[in-house]
Amino acid sequence: MTSPLLAASGIRKAYHTRRDRVEVLRGIDLSVHPGEFVAIVGRSGSGKSTLLYCLCGLLKPDSGSISLCGQDVTGQSNAQLSRLRRDHVGFVFQDLNLVSALNVADNVLLPAKMAGIHASRKQVYALLKQVGLDGMGHERTENLSGGQRQRVAIARALLRHPDILFADEPTGSLDPSTAQSVMHLLRQTVTPRSSLIMVTHDLEIAATADRVVVLSNGICDDVLTHPTVEQLF
Repeated sequence: MTSPLLAASGIRKAYHTRRDRVEVLRGIDLSVHPGEFVAIVGRSGSGKSTLLYCLCGLLKPDSGSISLCGQDVTGQSNAQLSRLRRDHVGFVFQDLNLVSALNVADNVLLPAKMAGIHASRKQVYALLKQVGLDGMGHERTENLSGGQRQRVAIARALLRHPDILFADEPTGSLDPSTAQSVMHLLRQTVTPRSSLIMVTHDLEIAATADRVVVLSNGICDDVLTHPTVEQLF
C-alpha cells in the first residue's frame, strides 16, 4: 500500500471559555491514502470542522501529531505551514470567501496571486469549463446562483492541483439537485494521486465516500468502509 497523504495520531484540541475548558477533540487517529474520498460526520458540536481545520494545518492541535504529504507539521512555523498548504492543499470552505467586487475568473486567480504563484487565464478558463462554468469568467459572482458560486470555489481550490482537497460542508446551503451535481464534481477531483476529505451533515452524500469517520463527543466513534445510508443513521 502507498504511504498515506495524511496521518494523524492522538489529536486533541480544547477551547477555553470564561468559566470552562471545552475539550472538542479527544485523541483522534486518522490516515488517508491517495485515491480516497473520506467523509467526516457527526452531530453538531461533535468536532467535525475543528478536526478538519487541524488536519489541513489551519488550526494547531493541543497535542498529537500530523503528517501531511510526507511532512511532519507538528511544531512548524506559520510560514512553513503556509508554504505546505500552498504547495499541496486545496480548500472549499462553508463560507465560500468569494469577493463580490471581482468577476469569476479573478476570484479563481486571487489566492494564486496573493501567494505569488503564476497562473494563466488559459488555465482558469479551462478549469471553469471543467466545473461547468464555461464562458462565465467575466460574470460577477454576486449574480451567480448558489451552485454556481460553489463551483467557482471548487475551481479556485483546484487551480494549483492539490494533493488533498479539504471541504467543509460544501453542499450545506444547496438544494438536493444542486448538491448532487456539486458532489459529482468533487468526486471527480479524487485521482490515484490525490484525495478528498469532507465534512458533511448529509448522510446520503456521506454514504458515497470510500470511508466515513463518525465523530461523537470529540472521539472517533466508528469508521465505516463504503457504508449504506442506513448504517449511518
